[in-house]
Amino acid sequence: MMRYFNYLLLLVLVVSLQAVASPRLSNPVFQSLSTKNGLPQDIVNDIVINEDGFVWIATEGGLVRWDGVRTKRVAGPDNSLIDSSIYRLALQGTEALWFSVYGRGVYYLDLATQDVVQLEPTYYHDFEGFVQHAETFHWQDDTHLIIALTEEVHKFNTQTKTLERIAKLPEPLLGNSQSIRAAITVEDTLLVATTSGVYVKNINNLEQPLRRLDYLGDIPENLDNANAKFLLLDDKDRVWISTVLGVFVAQKQDFLKQVQGEKEHVFTQVVSDRNVWTLVQYKDAAFWMGTNKGLYQLSKKAGGWEYEHILEPHNGFTEISNKKLSPLPKMNLTTSG
Repeated sequence: MMRYFNYLLLLVLVVSLQAVASPRLSNPVFQSLSTKNGLPQDIVNDIVINEDGFVWIATEGGLVRWDGVRTKRVAGPDNSLIDSSIYRLALQGTEALWFSVYGRGVYYLDLATQDVVQLEPTYYHDFEGFVQHAETFHWQDDTHLIIALTEEVHKFNTQTKTLERIAKLPEPLLGNSQSIRAAITVEDTLLVATTSGVYVKNINNLEQPLRRLDYLGDIPENLDNANAKFLLLDDKDRVWISTVLGVFVAQKQDFLKQVQGEKEHVFTQVVSDRNVWTLVQYKDAAFWMGTNKGLYQLSKKAGGWEYEHILEPHNGFTEISNKKLSPLPKMNLTTSG
């Protein structure tokens, strides 16, 4: 007796790669450092390496120093830093390690005495009791550290140990729950990246408010390309702005002339389809580019700036996010019994 069963397959998960170029390193092998061999937490926010070769690691569970073999946690006074969320790091030569603690503010570790010092906390304008942490650190020169907090930008003098506010978010942005992402200096100009545009001011004029910088030119503005994430003045005097949707670059002198009102639309978009978190220069015209799709190499060729996918992140979600679902047609499956 034959029995016929009609099976209507509404949707079948068919694993097929999207039509995009594969990363150059498709299956790299790394030596890992995790909670299995010394880290207090597996989420790492930042890493710096000092001149002695020590690796300082900011994790969601505290600050760690790794010597290549062993890890050592920085406990702080009365173990106050144990299990703290460490967000950003910056080295002050061989003298100090600066670090930002989420919800608690800015600190530095004296590398000679191992003392931990906290700067005077700056509170959110509308969240009583909550302290702003540093989004980024930037050295203006050997003795002045630019600290981009969530709502303000401060400058710390390492010689006089004095702290001053040099900029704050415009009131419309504060009222709309926007925030600062990064701040750097280009000569006497302070450049500030926010979740709603990029702003500039003269760093020596404390009373001057931030004003918006037009880096998009003729490109239509949207929520993503206005959401700036990273700023860089590279070794060849180029100013870089990365956003949730694209990267923009201008020569330093052209940028300064635009700030002074002598030029317009000096920025060029070199990446248009990536969420770019950071750029690291490794040659005169070549960079490593950290994105939501992994590691890319950005380099200048004869025809302009080009980028290549080098390494895809393996975070447990990337693989399925890079697949697509394809339906199969109706099938008739026959069995006998």
